[in-house]
Amino acid sequence: MVCCMAEGTKKSSIIAYVNLVIVIFFMFGFGYIPAPAPLTQYGMAVIGIFIGVVYGWTVSSSGLTWVSLLGVAALGFTDLGACSVAMSKVFATDTAALLLFGMLMLGPVMESNLTEYIVAKVLGSKFCYKKPWNFNILIVIIVPFLTLAINAFLVALFILPILSKMFNTAGYKKGDRYPVMLIIGFFVTMLVASVLFPWRGWGLYCTATFASSSGGYMIDYGKYMILAWLFYFVLGFAYLFMMKLLRCDVEPIRELDLSVFIDSSKTEGGMSKHQKGVLIAILSMAIGCCLVSFFGGDAGIGLILKKLGVHGVLLITLTCLLFIKVDGKPLGEIGSMAKYVMWDMLLVIAVAMLIASCLTSADTGVSPFLTKYVAPMLAGKSELVFLLILAVVSLILTNLMNNMVIMLLFMAMAGQFYANGIITNAPAALMIINLATILGFYTPGSSAYGAMIHGADMCTSAQVYKYGAVAIALILLVLFAVVVPLCFLLF
Repeated sequence: MVCCMAEGTKKSSIIAYVNLVIVIFFMFGFGYIPAPAPLTQYGMAVIGIFIGVVYGWTVSSSGLTWVSLLGVAALGFTDLGACSVAMSKVFATDTAALLLFGMLMLGPVMESNLTEYIVAKVLGSKFCYKKPWNFNILIVIIVPFLTLAINAFLVALFILPILSKMFNTAGYKKGDRYPVMLIIGFFVTMLVASVLFPWRGWGLYCTATFASSSGGYMIDYGKYMILAWLFYFVLGFAYLFMMKLLRCDVEPIRELDLSVFIDSSKTEGGMSKHQKGVLIAILSMAIGCCLVSFFGGDAGIGLILKKLGVHGVLLITLTCLLFIKVDGKPLGEIGSMAKYVMWDMLLVIAVAMLIASCLTSADTGVSPFLTKYVAPMLAGKSELVFLLILAVVSLILTNLMNNMVIMLLFMAMAGQFYANGIITNAPAALMIINLATILGFYTPGSSAYGAMIHGADMCTSAQVYKYGAVAIALILLVLFAVVVPLCFLLF
């Protein structure tokens, strides 16, 4: 038996070293392969680093941090500059900064046992008690409203610890089907929820890009929302049905002893003063995020709100938590806050965003390369075939590289096709690209949300790829079963 264990350890070590060699080759050697035009050698190097970090994150049994750090070092050997330049850019994005300070916010939430309180109240409610599938339905229902009230990154940061606490207490292990699929489903619904309103965020970028490339076409906002909301709920409940078909084991949730949460959170006597203080701070932050999202402008109070932004609201909330005392104790302490910074996840997100920004650069030649080889696939096809290819190609590409890049590329191409009379149903093309490209979650490099899924403590990259592929197939099915027919019906 000892011999078998030794052989197993030796085999694992050999595999680890082979994987390391593969990672190093892509990160440091791929850029020396001659680049096919219009790709540049810089583009080849960045693509190699992207492949290397994704592969390393997928196969690593030693955590994700070393892969992320090696990826930053590799960027220092490209035309980006030097290792010092790459290091300075890692946390230079507003996404990374938002996530770092958002993670600091978790300290007061976790230290006050507010997470336990929320779990106990939600799972102990009449709707959810001993009904785990009702809990899953509740997530689908509340996610749009949470995303509307708070920045999506912050929603993810606060919901993930709640889910993690529930899964760990119920006895699930890392990589179990139900936790992985529920986390993927949560992110998929949250991503779609972020495009439900065409005058905000992603929806605004999509409609504006299509308008500028098509000669001014603007979609009817009312019909846009009908399509988007219908797509959201059909996809959400179809995903839950798929989880049932795949026999996700929810019995540990059904049998979960809520007294564990009640005892630790002191819910029997109501919330403590400290919990109330932290909750008020969180709710105030949500209200602040709503105000800056809907009332930001170019003059007066609107200008102040615009300058403040979500980042400013977060910083003020953190300041209040550190300053305000309840019973002589501050609501938050920087030492306890720092304990809850998830460095693995943060580094994955920061590095993924840095690589994505490099891929976006005109110096790489990636965008013209995609245009050169993708555009011929779309031209000369019937309208229905065109939309089919558009959905499949855009959804696949948005899950392999930065989804914003793919959205801009495909929206510009579709707008040109409409302007030139190659396609006639502009709403169908616009909505397919809008909904498909927002759903970048499959790889860490697709979006910050993809990096968060891979970095979640209940997920393994192998399981994310397995069940994420099923989710992508379902997304395509709903796009063609719901969005395309309704586009032809409504417009």
